[in-house]
Amino acid sequence: MRCNGREGFKASGGGSLYCLPCFVSLFRRIPERPNPDRVWAERLPGSIFEKENRKVKQFLEQYKQLAVRAEKAFRRVQALHPDLVQCRIGCCDCCFAFFELTPLEAYYLHEQFRSNLDPRKQEEVLQRARGAEVEYRRIQERLRRMTVPMRPSSTRFLHQVGRQRLACPLLNDEDRCDLYSHRPITCRVYGVPLRIAGEARTCGLSGFRRGGAYPTVDLDSVMDRLLRWSEEFMEAMGRPQWRRDGPLISVSSALLGRFLDRGRG
Repeated sequence: MRCNGREGFKASGGGSLYCLPCFVSLFRRIPERPNPDRVWAERLPGSIFEKENRKVKQFLEQYKQLAVRAEKAFRRVQALHPDLVQCRIGCCDCCFAFFELTPLEAYYLHEQFRSNLDPRKQEEVLQRARGAEVEYRRIQERLRRMTVPMRPSSTRFLHQVGRQRLACPLLNDEDRCDLYSHRPITCRVYGVPLRIAGEARTCGLSGFRRGGAYPTVDLDSVMDRLLRWSEEFMEAMGRPQWRRDGPLISVSSALLGRFLDRGRG
């Protein structure tokens, strides 16, 4: 069964389930390890692309195309239900969502951060990132304690993840994203119905209601794709020890470059 890109699959309740690529990072454990309070990129001259090979660049290009397609998926649902999608300038609810990135997306975000913001703006973001990373670790520990009575893939556990609030370090004082054009895919699709861990979920501020039939963006299939790409990407980067069931990365860690210091290979 294949999606034709227009009508999508028929989902339960009469809605459509699009296979258009999108992504959400689910909670994964990141082992505790002390890190120096400085960014990886500051210890290397020039661009992070210095040590890339052709295959690494290919993965980054694939990711950029995926982000564009995710944006189109969001716009398609928004065009069908303009009165239900509440995303607008100044709304930053999704900027407080707790989510993580695969290595490929983290690498891309870090490079765009280093390439597109001036040094003064970078330092402002990094100051927020250091504070966010501390809070991120606290939330992780709370969620880790919940894994005893609840499996990480369980509905109850995912509900607990959804209740966590953590300000994104890219959110500035004007409630705008300092790297909006290169924001993660999760941010691009947050305001429409999503399929996560086999269940339909959506932004609490939207007008979509439980039991309704709506076009739904399938994040599960794309998460699987990004995990597979990241495994191959890390191998191309000379870090073959990382596997798809390995640790994911916070936005703050991606900006700080600390994920590249974890010694995964």
